[in-house]
Amino acid sequence: MSQSFNHGAEDEAITLSSHESSVTYKPEAPSRDTSFYFRNVIFKVENKLFCVPRHGFEVPGTVFEAMFALPAPGVTTLETMEGMTDDNPIVLPVEKTSFRGFLRMMYPFSGHPPLEIKDWLGALELANMWSFSKIRCDAIQQLNSYFQQLPAKEAVILAKKFRVENWLREGYRKLVEGEHLTLEELRETPVLEESTLVVLFYTKYRLFQQRAKNGYMICSECNTHTYGPCPKCYVRIIVNEGFKQELEDMKIVALEDPPLPVVEGINEAQVVSNSKKKKKKLSAYN
Repeated sequence: MSQSFNHGAEDEAITLSSHESSVTYKPEAPSRDTSFYFRNVIFKVENKLFCVPRHGFEVPGTVFEAMFALPAPGVTTLETMEGMTDDNPIVLPVEKTSFRGFLRMMYPFSGHPPLEIKDWLGALELANMWSFSKIRCDAIQQLNSYFQQLPAKEAVILAKKFRVENWLREGYRKLVEGEHLTLEELRETPVLEESTLVVLFYTKYRLFQQRAKNGYMICSECNTHTYGPCPKCYVRIIVNEGFKQELEDMKIVALEDPPLPVVEGINEAQVVSNSKKKKKKLSAYN
């Protein structure tokens, strides 16, 4: 019997021969690993090219899932596919600073400096635009402390822009509780909508009326013994009532947003829940 081994690049084969028969064995072609075989995609944002693993964008329910699933008409080769080469990138009409912050959240590689506020805000803006709920949730979590330091009007404007329910509720609470709100502040751009101002001043009027009352009682929301309803709980209750429709509309896109940290022992989510369960008791506050 004789054996011969023919080595080639792709067509490497092993031939075994004998006086009676000859058999050629061809090695099985390698298959792609299902977890670690990444395809890249190239984006053009402003005048900058970004090349990143495509899997980060293949998120169910986003515009990119549909984009990658359906090839463009007339595409026959990799060179003609959009996003495969520097000469034919996918063009995104967004700001490169926002996109870079978004990518740094999607691919948190080590060695990068910490993200700044502008990076988190840019990432949140694009996460809203493209329906990336995980990045949205993480960005909100990182921005909570920054948000709580903002003046009341700025907090409301920011919450409306990024459609964050908990931020909006807290911003309205600051406006209602605030005692130094001036006409100059309200006139500065960006200006709050007329409908918002109407509800705001009516809610402040309710708070003024309540503070004029006296009487020792136990607050039904947080069990605080106080003269009159617990001020902080009462403000939260009338804010939830006055801005109920706007807050409910915002829940449509913010079902899983992280809550704001508990402040001074009052859990906002618990106050909202209690205000729904004990609505019949609120007549004593009016």
